[in-house]
Amino acid sequence: MSKTQQAYEGALRGDKASFDSLVWMCIVKCRGIWPPAELCSGADNLKHAARRRQTNRYSWIEDWLREELRKPQHAKATGAGMVQRCRWRLLNYIEREPRRLAREEDEPSASPFGTRIRRDQLADQAYVVDLLSTLDPPQDPVLLDLWERILSAYPDWKATTNLQLAGALGVHPNVIGSRRAALAVCMHLEATSMQAAYLTHGLRLRIGKIRKTDIHRVECQTETINRQDVASPSIVGRELEMDWSGRWLGFNQPPSLRVEAPGYVLQPRCPHFYRDGRQCTNTAKSCPGH
Repeated sequence: MSKTQQAYEGALRGDKASFDSLVWMCIVKCRGIWPPAELCSGADNLKHAARRRQTNRYSWIEDWLREELRKPQHAKATGAGMVQRCRWRLLNYIEREPRRLAREEDEPSASPFGTRIRRDQLADQAYVVDLLSTLDPPQDPVLLDLWERILSAYPDWKATTNLQLAGALGVHPNVIGSRRAALAVCMHLEATSMQAAYLTHGLRLRIGKIRKTDIHRVECQTETINRQDVASPSIVGRELEMDWSGRWLGFNQPPSLRVEAPGYVLQPRCPHFYRDGRQCTNTAKSCPGH
């Protein structure tokens, strides 16, 4: 009797070791075949599923064998036939399951533009201005100027690129990108789903990463300034420390007290806040105006 047949008959009797042997025989038979990453039920996200490919296949084969062994077996069923059917069913599962998931998860998009955005689907400027009129404009003058430029140039997106706006304002394109990110956060605060769709796809104001210098503008817009004291170390003198280098080198000599090391102290930040919500970036000791 072959080892495959022995493992099959032992799994039918409920032997755990025989069942594990049959699982590994099926894994060897399914060499080079893995279910897609998005079908891994034990993963938290798609990246996690991609990293546990072998575990996904092992779990699928183990579950499939349990279900098959619970069913009444044919009189001529063999262990080799069970292993071969496992390979066939895994191939069928890989082929059919993504189609079923695609049908179940095929929901209408929340965006009014559908899955693909075309410029001819965008509404005219009057409609967009009327739609976004309920949103409060930015309080920061820099963001307000950027908002007016982007809104007036709609739907000509080429006139609102970071390169074009940087040339008009005389700054670096990265500065426009950071201001655009801060403006997107301010405008998306109270926007509805339709307004958010036109802000994202029509005016290209997507919420992204914001620079630290632009966080102050967002805080000024939301009127929630929650900032902790910032301190930076600076050298204020020199202090005496004990020198234990002699012991580390193996010499029998007492530690020296004549070693000088720089002494550091934390300089608190200037507590002054401007009217727009920004805090003075100088230290409290060296601030010239406060």
